[in-house]
Amino acid sequence: MLAEEHAQMSRMLLSRSQDEFAGGYTMVASEMLWGSVAHALLAHATQRGWRKNSHRAIKDAARWLSKERGDARLLTYVDSGEKLHENFYHNNLNARQIASRRAQAEKVVPYLLALLR
Repeated sequence: MLAEEHAQMSRMLLSRSQDEFAGGYTMVASEMLWGSVAHALLAHATQRGWRKNSHRAIKDAARWLSKERGDARLLTYVDSGEKLHENFYHNNLNARQIASRRAQAEKVVPYLLALLR
């Protein structure tokens, strides 16, 4: 995929996650929101020629962007998305935790997309 295709997928998944949350499908919504975060990071990896073939590569992209921007919050917000990814498999977050993680993940997606070159 090209960087713009990853960015488009990120936007689409963000919108779909919001629809799923509104419908009460928190496990599915959690995974879609993580997918949105991951695709935003994959867009950066694609643009910059970084590795992008694994979950670890996605986390590396977050670390590299955080360091480049001098913004540790980026890692915290990406971690929130990853916790939602875990929630898809384990349904292990309560409503308060989901709301908190969701707010942070929904914040980081537009931030990441705005940083694309």
